[in-house]
Amino acid sequence: MKCFVPFVKELSLASVRFLRIAQSLGADCVPVRLPRGSANPVGDLESAVTEKAACVVICPAVMRAWLETDQIPISLATYLVKRFKFLLVHELDTDPISTNVLRALSEEALYCVRRQENTIGDYQVASEELCGAFSGLNFGPANPADRILGVKSDQKCFDPIVSIGGEPLFGRIRMSSAEMFFLASTGATDLESDVSGRPLAEYFSQLLPVAMFLRHAFQAECWRPAGVPHATLTVDDPPLWERYGFVNYERLLALMDEFSFHTTIAFIPYYWHKSSPATIRLFRQRPDRLSICFHGNDHTGGEFATQNVRRLDYMLRTAQTRMQSHQDLTGISCDNVMVFPHCRFSRNAIRALKEHNFYGYASSRHSPEEERTPLTMLEMTQPSILTCNAFPLFLRRPVRDFQPENVAFNAFFGRPILIEEHHEIFKDPSLIVELVSMINKTVPQVQWCNLQTSLMDTCLIRQAADSTLEVRPAAMAGRITNPGSSRLRCVADWITPTQFCQSGASVLIDNNPSFDSAWDDVGVRVSFEVAPGASRVVAMRYNNAIDSSLLPKPSFKQRSRVYLRRRASELRDNVLSKSPAVLSFANSVVRLARRFERQTIGGRQDLAAAKFVGVKEL
Repeated sequence: MKCFVPFVKELSLASVRFLRIAQSLGADCVPVRLPRGSANPVGDLESAVTEKAACVVICPAVMRAWLETDQIPISLATYLVKRFKFLLVHELDTDPISTNVLRALSEEALYCVRRQENTIGDYQVASEELCGAFSGLNFGPANPADRILGVKSDQKCFDPIVSIGGEPLFGRIRMSSAEMFFLASTGATDLESDVSGRPLAEYFSQLLPVAMFLRHAFQAECWRPAGVPHATLTVDDPPLWERYGFVNYERLLALMDEFSFHTTIAFIPYYWHKSSPATIRLFRQRPDRLSICFHGNDHTGGEFATQNVRRLDYMLRTAQTRMQSHQDLTGISCDNVMVFPHCRFSRNAIRALKEHNFYGYASSRHSPEEERTPLTMLEMTQPSILTCNAFPLFLRRPVRDFQPENVAFNAFFGRPILIEEHHEIFKDPSLIVELVSMINKTVPQVQWCNLQTSLMDTCLIRQAADSTLEVRPAAMAGRITNPGSSRLRCVADWITPTQFCQSGASVLIDNNPSFDSAWDDVGVRVSFEVAPGASRVVAMRYNNAIDSSLLPKPSFKQRSRVYLRRRASELRDNVLSKSPAVLSFANSVVRLARRFERQTIGGRQDLAAAKFVGVKEL
């Protein structure tokens, strides 16, 4: 299948953006130049498009430049309907050419495009298979710049797919063997735009209808999620004691059994030798509900925000050693995923995670410390974000930030649904229960699991022309399952910088080195087969960590600070948190102390600088 995007003289901005979306989804879209003022439009298309399996995407402005008239020849409309299996007319406006295109291709079932009368309406998504997890959702408010399609009241061939206030924005007409889609949004979105902090409703109409059309037209040839959506609740900080703050593990387990979800504890390795025997038994007996992952090392303020490579390497070695000792003592394995304390991390910390063979990291913050990097639309449409050292970041959200449309967006683009919270959320667990129930309703096929499984099972797949399954693991390790009855040929690829390819990196298949991999300037590709009904794990591994004999050991002062910080945190969570007034007072004291410390340090630095200037002047 190929999708053709006609243009005259040069591609319009809307067409360029459409092609960019198609490229990100793996759809084979080709620009086609048409002459201005054509006397034989049908002949133009016949000579430009020779493929039998084809679809076309066009906007009225291109047809106006191509035909140099607002009138659409009947022969051209008939040809488009009979020649192409799928047709999308986008960027429809209230101008005459849009009206004429609409009427000609819909055989008068659609008669106009008009502005919204109610500018505060919501989006309503039809219960259609092509809508994916968005099927049946209502949310908003809709973009006030969007337009709506005028539909004759007595027609039955038009299927509204996305509507605003009950009037269609995006819809389909089936005619003979063709499916024609009409979209009246403000144009395709810019995938390089920053969407950080923007609500989904603000750009939904500029992205999702186009993505829905491409997925529907290309089917298996388009990148799509490999399996069902995955979800994990991650609770940061609690040790494996019988209770910590508002977390009581027995009550939490009962809650998970009642409402069907999974909790991963972001576990501080400092507590590796302090787990409660009763809680250990719970975790060992119920790995289907309870798991742990890495949460820093000592959980000191900004410990992974440092750029000191040797310090980072020491902390990760220590954390991994501690968690291995914890597993030896308890029998509880630790997910090979990092959750940074307070979501603070440096670029070198990400590089260190990669060199220490973590599968990825989960965070609600996407920018490294002291940086403000944009969160682009393109990154949001991928299962993981790879802009920092090509190491996968999986975004989390707190409970209060999740809406049904956010859940649907993650499921549609194959992003795991990751929830972040602390022990305080269990003071009133109704918020968790409401969110879990909403997720289970929005994506009924969701699989609740531990964090590592959520990451490893997150892959994009598409079918190549030779029936090979192309796989893009979202994490540094991916699991591929073959549900069929014959052997499945697969090719997996990762994007990774050249310097990592040249520093002892290798590809493992089921923990065994693969000799069928190819490296280039973009990344690595590896070929393998999966037997019927079986699964295989492919992973990237690096072998260039720093010599441990050169690593700095923490001083007595540093160890003392860690000890005092952990005791203070325990006092805050187990005692002060029970009284909001006392906790508020304690937090105020801490803020004043930190401000005084910063002012004192700043004064000393100013004094030292003044002395230095004085010496220079002398």
